[in-house]
Amino acid sequence: MWYFNNSCYKVAEMQISLMHDVFYTKAEVTHSWYGLCIRIISSLGTVTVLLLFHLQGDRKDGYNRVDVAVTYVLLVGAIILEITSALRAMLSSWTFALLYQRAEERNVWHLLAFIVGSLRRLVHAADWWRYWSGSMGQHNLLQLCARSWASKSSKIARWMGLEDPWNTMIYSSSIPVPACIKQLVVEQVLKSEGTLESTPEHIHNSRGREALEKRGLYENLAWSIDIGLDESILVWHIATDLYLYWYKEKAKGDPELLAHAGVMKTVEALSNYMLFLLVSRPYMLPPPASRNAYVHVCHFLSFLEHGTPEDLANLLRRSGNELNTRSNTEANDITLTGISGDSSRYKKILDRGSQLGAKLVDDKLQDSGTAGILELITRVWVEMLCYVGYRCSAYSHAKQLSNGSELITVAALLMEHIRRQTPEP
Repeated sequence: MWYFNNSCYKVAEMQISLMHDVFYTKAEVTHSWYGLCIRIISSLGTVTVLLLFHLQGDRKDGYNRVDVAVTYVLLVGAIILEITSALRAMLSSWTFALLYQRAEERNVWHLLAFIVGSLRRLVHAADWWRYWSGSMGQHNLLQLCARSWASKSSKIARWMGLEDPWNTMIYSSSIPVPACIKQLVVEQVLKSEGTLESTPEHIHNSRGREALEKRGLYENLAWSIDIGLDESILVWHIATDLYLYWYKEKAKGDPELLAHAGVMKTVEALSNYMLFLLVSRPYMLPPPASRNAYVHVCHFLSFLEHGTPEDLANLLRRSGNELNTRSNTEANDITLTGISGDSSRYKKILDRGSQLGAKLVDDKLQDSGTAGILELITRVWVEMLCYVGYRCSAYSHAKQLSNGSELITVAALLMEHIRRQTPEP
């Protein structure tokens, strides 16, 4: 049984680096006897050429001094590259694994494994040569819409017809994956152990349903998750921002609320990361999800009068309160006037996000306390993250390895391990 512990997340990170080596490097060949022979022959050949050239002595007087100097520089540089490459190979995890595997055969292998392992720890080789970035992208819808409209660079990009790619690049960033999010992902994967994969609450199928059902809110808020994945991400991202801006305002001068600042940052990081995937990595979302809904929602927000992200959040929350008060039916039955076709569908996403944000702030939900609402939002986002990781195609996971990989790939590896180790009923 593959036991999950404090090291399981790090194991998944190591596997990502291993997959990068297999898919994008010649590590498998380099660390074989065939590769070793090639490396030895190449190194000896380069050194031999340098010695022969140096031993020519007076014969080099017939050549231009600049040409001679350049030749020396090239040959010495080639030798330095060979030495560097040999050291990297010697201190790589592939070499250590090979020596460790043979350590039981002879004492000399055990000694070599000990020396290589000690050198790796001394120079922190595991941190130098890892191919998992350890970061998560961030993209915030309200901040983009509030700031890009007044930005001169965005205006120029808008005039050139490049507003969308420009804003996507400028208003996207990355942060190191917090330890709390790593733990949340591991806990979410562990919760699926022993649960039938065919059930709606299983991690492979749930995009927030299990979190809502646990708090008795699924029937009232099912309209926020039982929709397209791209729409659900946008609805919950807007609602999360509305709640967080309200929470920050309310927390001023309140020590009890300020005590949950860490949870608030976790929620914000998860929300911004999932929107980042939708905006910058749409190919990693399962079909038919796309970024079209995001583009249209940005278009609708651009018509609202606002000065700051806080002003925009307050405006949307007031709109959500009005819609919740005016509507006596479920949110997905709201009739929109003056808008038809796809525009009506995308406008409804904005309305749903506003309504959900207003409902999260509502006193009826606050009976469980603000910490309870933050916990609910966190669980919904973690479920959605794991769902996307599992549903993402193997090709997309492998494609992103060349760019540092993604957190959802780590989640997918953890889920695959637990799936393989869970006995079939």
